Amino acid sequence: MALHVLWRIRTGVGDRTISISSAEHDRYPLDGAIFYIPAQDHPAVGTVPLYRLFNGDDHMVSLNPHEGESRGYHVEEILGYPFVARQPGTSELIRTYNPSTDHHSLRNSTGLETEEGYIDEPLGVFGYPRYYDRSEQLLTIAGGGITVDSNEVAGGALWHWSWNGMQFINNWDNGRQIQTDIFPPDYANPTEAG
Repeated sequence: MALHVLWRIRTGVGDRTISISSAEHDRYPLDGAIFYIPAQDHPAVGTVPLYRLFNGDDHMVSLNPHEGESRGYHVEEILGYPFVARQPGTSELIRTYNPSTDHHSLRNSTGLETEEGYIDEPLGVFGYPRYYDRSEQLLTIAGGGITVDSNEVAGGALWHWSWNGMQFINNWDNGRQIQTDIFPPDYANPTEAG
């Protein structure tokens, strides 16, 4: 299943836009990657289109292509197709709205961000959460003198493994961690952390 990365960029005063275009996100200040969502519709799995709307001042994501027409919003593009039911590893897409600036944004429900002045508007659809511009988001397990950290940002690769204070994983760069490789059907290069 091909996925689109939903990048959050800042295109104007207060306008926090979601983009799937690398050319576009390279032109503006970048908050980071917010979600991965399917690039195509998968009716058997249950997906719906996610639209990017614009009214000349504000971008807004919506499941309804006609939302905000009375306030000048029109469809710019379909960003992808989030899941209508929670899938393993997914998080809810949360649209946010700032009534004082009349601007919208999008965040995920990982708890990495709170937006001052914004009201949550959960969309009831799901995607794979990303971690903004963070390089680490660790899950830790400890017991019997062993501590293991898994980095969610790097696909759950084992990031630290220590025994009685001695670290056993070299973290100089991505790819040195303990991880699982997945080989695509054409046996091209496997995926790896990072």
